[in-house]
Amino acid sequence: MLSQLEPKNVFEYFEIICGIPHGSGNTDAIAEYIVNFAKERGLDWYRDGANNVLVTKAASEGREGEDTLILQAHTDMVCEKDPGVDFDFTGTPCVSWWRETRSAPRVRRSAPTTAYPWP
Repeated sequence: MLSQLEPKNVFEYFEIICGIPHGSGNTDAIAEYIVNFAKERGLDWYRDGANNVLVTKAASEGREGEDTLILQAHTDMVCEKDPGVDFDFTGTPCVSWWRETRSAPRVRRSAPTTAYPWP
């Protein structure tokens, strides 16, 4: 669906994530996706009871002395829909709605992704 957008590898992951319902309070599936992503790549991970997931990766060889980089993001969405729109955010991924209607129920992310260098 998003294959024409660049950079392709970013939008491939974006489409996968949009295919997983992950509204506020409904984060089990997206947390599981992140854990599996880490496992498949041999990354260390930790998941708590509130579905917060921490994934860590060791520095590349020769870069061990560099500053650490921390990426932080919310995994849930605050979901809104226009009056009269029949859409179940708890079980239907937004990408399904888009494929059927070529429009989107009004959806907004809860917070932007931020990156922090760690001294």
